[in-house]
Amino acid sequence: MTQQETEAYFRFLDELEDKISFGFQHPEYVTLVKNLNDRAKFQGYGVKSLQSLLQGHALRKESIEPAKNPDRSFLYLGLEDIESGTGRIEGFREVQGKEILSKSAVFYSGDIVFARLRAYLNKVHLVENQDTQTQMIGSSELYVLKPDEEQVLPEFLVRFLLSDLVLTQTKWILTGNSYPRLDEAQFLGLQIIVPDKTKQKEIVEKVLPQEKKAQSILQQVESLKTEAIQSLQNKLNLTVISQNSEGYYFKNGKYAKSSYFVLPFDKNIDRLSFNFHRPKPVSIAELQSCYQTTALGKIANDEIRRGEQPQYSDDGEVLALKTVDLKNGLINYGNCLRVSRKFYEKYPKAQVKKSDVLISSTGYGSMGKVDVYDKDSLAIADNHISIVRLKEGYDPYFIAYFLRSSFGRIQFEQWWTGSSGQIELQPTDLGKFVVPDNSERGVPIQRQREIAHDISQKLDETHRLTSMAMATQQKARETFKATIYGL
Repeated sequence: MTQQETEAYFRFLDELEDKISFGFQHPEYVTLVKNLNDRAKFQGYGVKSLQSLLQGHALRKESIEPAKNPDRSFLYLGLEDIESGTGRIEGFREVQGKEILSKSAVFYSGDIVFARLRAYLNKVHLVENQDTQTQMIGSSELYVLKPDEEQVLPEFLVRFLLSDLVLTQTKWILTGNSYPRLDEAQFLGLQIIVPDKTKQKEIVEKVLPQEKKAQSILQQVESLKTEAIQSLQNKLNLTVISQNSEGYYFKNGKYAKSSYFVLPFDKNIDRLSFNFHRPKPVSIAELQSCYQTTALGKIANDEIRRGEQPQYSDDGEVLALKTVDLKNGLINYGNCLRVSRKFYEKYPKAQVKKSDVLISSTGYGSMGKVDVYDKDSLAIADNHISIVRLKEGYDPYFIAYFLRSSFGRIQFEQWWTGSSGQIELQPTDLGKFVVPDNSERGVPIQRQREIAHDISQKLDETHRLTSMAMATQQKARETFKATIYGL
């Protein structure tokens, strides 16, 4: 049992406020709000509810059903597109209405969006000016705020909502178990410290240099990642294409609408699909003309399989790997939940062993991520991850780097199926991916190891820089809080 399940406290009737619930009346929450008010008063700042800082004292609730305009283009922002704790986004995805079946929130430049689902992930973003006339929409799990700029600067409010001063408030007032959400009334009741606008601007300008430094470091990281993956193609003496010159279609929808090509009737056809036969910027045929190749499924030691939907346990001893834990360069073990040993033993096909190649196989934001499990600890993969256990003679890191390269990306484009957010890559289709074999006419194991080692060294530097960027970002957050609190 968890601590919260066994914890008890009492409140007198005259102490009760607004809502009778474990979290809202919890002593830590009550103390937190009191301290926040005390510190604001000490600094000479006001404290207001979030609701009072919004235009019309309400959330923007404009919505649209994109599927009713199937051929219309939209710029879509999903929860997976927002980076936790920073306010940065990977970018809007250009989609057609028919691709989004659910109702979507509508927002505009200057709005702030706040993820109400799993608010502890701290996904908040200030929508900047977009050089487009295309309407911006997003997940219905986003609260949309239009700040009252007579009272508060959007740049100040978004940083406050990203700060520990809000995270610690939301900790106790989420509702729901598997999908904890922040109730609208509780969200609007969040307590915000509000200096005058001159001071707000001064505080924002104080943290901007640190934030810009973190962003600059992350740009170096992206450049190094691209260089690392391109080095695989260089070492194989194959045509090099920028990793970022064309992202996944299923993630950004950026094919020209008039794109077409001709396919001869006598061509060997596995499936009738535009994506499957679309001429690629780097042809798999080039790879096959230079190297002996094989299918990924043929070099797997066992069948390629999916994991199992975990039943999480607070006192579990087995790591449960989810798609969000795969970072396409490392696995975030610190974020992993756990399952019991009993659950692990019940599903042997979902068990993960050291050196297994793990591939995110569902979802717009996740599909196509590839990482190698590098621990001896017991672990299990969830049902959105494909597990590839390689035969002897194949280096798992070489295969992972190959799948992340343009040659892998092309094949993810070929083989995915589905629409409207429910896209996936079946294990049988993943098994058809073309990879170099380990023969003399292919890439022998020693050469695989040499290439993988060189790329790993480059990626180790990206990990070091990423840690530096995160530390700089955290310093900016601490500076913001210290300035607000007068510490």
